[in-house]
Amino acid sequence: MKSVLLGSAAAVVLAMLAAGAAGAQENQFLGHWHWNKAKSTLAPGEPAPKDASAVVESADGGTIRWTAVIVDQEGQTHTERFNGKPDGTPYPVEGTNNVTAAFTWGNGMLRSTFKGRNGGSDTQSCRVEADAKTMTCHGTWTDGGGSTQNYVDVYDRV
Repeated sequence: MKSVLLGSAAAVVLAMLAAGAAGAQENQFLGHWHWNKAKSTLAPGEPAPKDASAVVESADGGTIRWTAVIVDQEGQTHTERFNGKPDGTPYPVEGTNNVTAAFTWGNGMLRSTFKGRNGGSDTQSCRVEADAKTMTCHGTWTDGGGSTQNYVDVYDRV
């Protein structure tokens, strides 16, 4: 969950989750989600945010719209917004420094790729668990120079 790309994980993730035009199953992603620090596994050496939450607002008509709020270690609040389609095309993430996100949907899973201006990227695959109360996202952060780190983000429905 690298700073700007944390949104990719937090909303990230969550945000992207809204790929709801494909069918009823995507609607499981809609709603309010809160990052579960205790159940998540950060990439080695990555500082944990104090808090992260997201609201997946829309998934109808092929539109993904979400808002993520991240509180960093210094207590600063960052809000990120996404409004795009689940068609694999990169769209800007509002509230970031030139980060884009591309989403696709398939087999009950939402996949996203966030890219930063300095070559870093964050890819995730998210699935809502059978209980519809937990969302688990498996991600890989790449720094743009060949180094990669894996992580798992777990979100609880609020």
